Amino acid sequence: QAKFDDNTAIFGQLKNKITAAYGEGVKPDLSVLGNGLYMLDDKGHLSPNTLVWTVGNSILVLEQEERDEAELTCFNLNADFGI
Repeated sequence: QAKFDDNTAIFGQLKNKITAAYGEGVKPDLSVLGNGLYMLDDKGHLSPNTLVWTVGNSILVLEQEERDEAELTCFNLNADFGI
C-alpha cells in the first residue's frame, strides 16, 4: 500500500503544472548543472526523483528527496555574480 504524504502530493502537483507549461522534464545532466549542483545539494548529489526543465537561460529543478521533501529550484546558468 502506497503511503500518502503531503510532500508527495505537492511534488506530483508541481510536476504536473510544470509539465503542462514546459513539457516533460528529464533527468538532470550533471555536467550541465556544474557548480549549480552544489547550490541544490551541498553534498553534490541529487535524489533519483529529480527532474529538470530548461526554460530559456534558466533551469527548473524539481526534486523529491529521500525524506520526501519536495523542492523546486530555479536558477540561471549564465548569471555573473562578479566573483
